[in-house]
Amino acid sequence: PRRPTLRRTSGTRVSWLTSSRTSHCIHAAHSSHRRGLHCARCRYAVAVSKVSTYDGTKATIEKFPDLYKKFYSRRDFTWGQTMGGNAITQANRDPLLGRVEGADGLKTGHTSEAGYSFTGSAEQNGRRLVMVVAGLDSMAARREQSIALINWGFRAWQARPLYKKGQTVESAEVQLGAEDHVNLVAPRDLAVTIPAGMGSEMKVSVVYDGPIKAPIKAGQTIGSLIVRTADTPPQTMPLVAEKDVEEAGFFRHAWLALLSLLGLA
Repeated sequence: PRRPTLRRTSGTRVSWLTSSRTSHCIHAAHSSHRRGLHCARCRYAVAVSKVSTYDGTKATIEKFPDLYKKFYSRRDFTWGQTMGGNAITQANRDPLLGRVEGADGLKTGHTSEAGYSFTGSAEQNGRRLVMVVAGLDSMAARREQSIALINWGFRAWQARPLYKKGQTVESAEVQLGAEDHVNLVAPRDLAVTIPAGMGSEMKVSVVYDGPIKAPIKAGQTIGSLIVRTADTPPQTMPLVAEKDVEEAGFFRHAWLALLSLLGLA
């Protein structure tokens, strides 16, 4: 990709939403009716997903990927016995299992306010989508719309690779450190989610609070990569320090102070 533009800010706080293996389908709400998806409360569904449901699902997948796939993709679960000695088996209500390739989560729900809802996920060819629907009138409608939404997500969106894990994206200034700069690298393979068939036009920028005060630990999140396209909201991903940078010793502190006093630092 083209070298990203650097934008230093003070007090910037951002969080990433997509990566090479985790992307979201909630963009679909605004155009759901045009694509045959009927959600009675799309605005409510998007709000819930952004505030709690989507973030919680994403965190679970990232922290425990193997356990997530192992347990949430099970068709049923048997535990304990009835008083008559029969095994107690609970069926998985996930409407995607057996109907969508790579389906492996997560949870159905129903309340009088939100109607029938579902937080689902599936992974195909190394790409994972997480979706949320709510405001539906029945279990059948929840099943139909969940399948339609996740299939539309895989069909209508694509992940475009940006940087490999460990690849240097930018260099950041270090304040009062044993070194003047530290490289900002990708903590994992990074990619951007864009509409399928979209051209290559995108704006990439790096944001960090600089100069970054030493000491700095390798792997510490100290910046963000922000990708903007014409048709999608900004997508933000973390950047981490490539290596440790210790605090400057006494003599280097004195040297840096002198350079600053002379206007050379």
